[in-house]
Amino acid sequence: LHIHAASYFETTEQWPEAIHHYLRAGLQRQAARLIAKYGEEVVSEGRLGLVDEWLQQLPPDTIKQNARLSLLFGETCGMRGDWERAQEALQRSREYFARKGDKRFEALACLKLSSVLSNYGSVERSAEVAEAGVELVPPDAIGTRLRLEGNLAITRTWLAGSLEDVVRECQRVAVEAASRGLEHFAAIGYHNAGEAQLRMGEIARALSNLEKAARFWSETPTNPFADNEVLSLALVVHGHLDRAEAVARDAVRRTSPWPRPRSHALYALSGVLLSQGRVTESIDALREATSNRMVLGAAHRLFLSRLIESLFLAGSPATEVHQIRQDIDSGSPADPRYSADVAPALAIADHSSRACAGECQRHRSVLIKAAESGAKFTSIAGLVKIGALSFDHREIRLKRQAWRTLADAVHLGFVAPIRLWVRRYAPHGRVALARPDGASLISRLMDIDPDGWRSEVIQLLAAADGTSRATLLRSVARHANRETVVALQQIQGDDVAELRRQLQHAQASRLYLRTLGGTSLHRGSWTGPVVSIEKRRVRSLLAVLGAHAHMTLTRDMAIDILWPEADGDSAVNNLNQTVFQLRRYLDPAYRQGESPEYVISSSEQVGLSDDLVHTDLQEIRRLQDRIASASWQQRQNAAAKVIGLVAGEFLADLRYETWVTRLQVGVHNEIRARLLPIALQADASFNVQIATDAAAALTLIDPFDEVATLALAECLSRSGRRVAARQLLIRYAEQMRNEFEEDPSPQVAEATARLRNGSSQQ
Repeated sequence: LHIHAASYFETTEQWPEAIHHYLRAGLQRQAARLIAKYGEEVVSEGRLGLVDEWLQQLPPDTIKQNARLSLLFGETCGMRGDWERAQEALQRSREYFARKGDKRFEALACLKLSSVLSNYGSVERSAEVAEAGVELVPPDAIGTRLRLEGNLAITRTWLAGSLEDVVRECQRVAVEAASRGLEHFAAIGYHNAGEAQLRMGEIARALSNLEKAARFWSETPTNPFADNEVLSLALVVHGHLDRAEAVARDAVRRTSPWPRPRSHALYALSGVLLSQGRVTESIDALREATSNRMVLGAAHRLFLSRLIESLFLAGSPATEVHQIRQDIDSGSPADPRYSADVAPALAIADHSSRACAGECQRHRSVLIKAAESGAKFTSIAGLVKIGALSFDHREIRLKRQAWRTLADAVHLGFVAPIRLWVRRYAPHGRVALARPDGASLISRLMDIDPDGWRSEVIQLLAAADGTSRATLLRSVARHANRETVVALQQIQGDDVAELRRQLQHAQASRLYLRTLGGTSLHRGSWTGPVVSIEKRRVRSLLAVLGAHAHMTLTRDMAIDILWPEADGDSAVNNLNQTVFQLRRYLDPAYRQGESPEYVISSSEQVGLSDDLVHTDLQEIRRLQDRIASASWQQRQNAAAKVIGLVAGEFLADLRYETWVTRLQVGVHNEIRARLLPIALQADASFNVQIATDAAAALTLIDPFDEVATLALAECLSRSGRRVAARQLLIRYAEQMRNEFEEDPSPQVAEATARLRNGSSQQ
């Protein structure tokens, strides 16, 4: 069956399918013939991984004896990190095509060999081979020419020291390739341009180019080009940390068949984890990425450098750092293009030595040179890292220099990937305060990373004054947490004391007071833990305050309600004592001037804090505003929330108090005015269930509310519960006769008859 399928697909020129079936049939010679003839076409479509799978199934001698297969095999070996076999196969095919005088394929061999050498770290030799290929390539071999020019851009042009020229050339190659339908080659061009732009600090442009490349390589389930190493970093710098992690983890999965691309994907993941502060996880990813260093080529110095940085940030022993420092110099050649990336790790290794007397700072020169070539982001990020080491040395000049670099990083938006390094500047904020913009700079750092800077900025308040202190204090206020209030106790000053009071108020847990169906107080939400108040006098005061919430309640009014018979001094003392006891119930650790003021008490008035204590009456009064211009669903949600708060009569547990009786009628009428329109608007503005609940809530307040009862019966009928509706009206009529010796109104009788007739017809 496989043989027949292979013949069919070959006849119809569907080469990948034909090769697949020849290999499944065990006909390797026929498969090799098609791979040699059409493999380059498949590679040009970005499916190098598929060609690699095919070649793995061919005998080594078959590949070695065929120059075209050797050409493909060398490229796949380079992709996997098998450097020796890659160079051997490509050199062999290059020499063969040179002897044959086939310039087209000799140029193609130069292209592939140049790419392998570039990835291995032999940049100068890669450039020389690419230049030889440019001399050979025929005018009509457009794809080969474009890729050779791209290789020259990322080798010769890069070495010449101008990243701007690299970007310009890679962008030109990408645009021309795209215009000719060479999408894979265009993706390579966009990727190379994006990497150079990221190093330059042109983050938005870099991200645009890198995403163009990633979109093309994401079209297949697995792809050796889909390591997303640079794209992940660009996303981190841009502030998209969650997406960066998702992209990096997806890259690890999609490159899993190939050791070298997967290592690059793990390296990408380590960078994302490091930017998130997950140092241990970053180290684990890097150890896995460097487990087979032979496949890494030029990247091995990059990977080990980040491992050194991560170990240093994790506080690992210096001996471990020094061991990896020695490993950096072993293996493939040192790629000069990445000297700036390695410099911070070399500085850390020097700094970890007990004898370091500032020698770690000599690596700054490499980063300064990188900036001159246009690598602004790489340079500044590295200088911030090395600058963090300067605080362990005495020279103030180096510390000021470090803060200048950090100010540049903040201004340019480069902080996200080096956040943990930036945190090391926090204990040395006094150096920054000497700058004219020092307080503003620290404030911006606080905005970027509150958790890393909050405690240090609070301590810095003691050393700041005037405008600087005010700036820092505003920053603390913006990013305060519960620990901030405690930490501020150590700082003197009326401004700090005022901020503490504001924070205590803002951070206090909210209380929710129910007055309908009985008085109950909940912490955190309407259904949160109940605040138990045993003393009846204190419960009565809470009820009075809740009943008059959002209204002016003078102290005299409160005394008249609760202690109408007491003399003046005794009544005032009672009120003061009860207010104090209520405060202690609400906050057992209450201290006046220090704790949140749930109960406001002045010489004139007493009441509950509008911000800290919410009442069910307040929620009901806000209902009209919430549903006025709301969508259908928002209207249902708001109404349901309010209706759920109506659990019975107003202050039902105090119904026999004279003052409660006076207030009940007004409160009940107010609630009725807000809920009855909902009960009467089933299907029009509210769904039937919401209208039913509203009508039922009104009957809880007043079981003899005829309009509410009729509305409830109508809602039950509309929802198909006609028998329940009829029984409701019959019970209502019986209650009217039993309680008041009165017959129900004609409307009740008519509704009952209508429901009875409807039930009979059914």
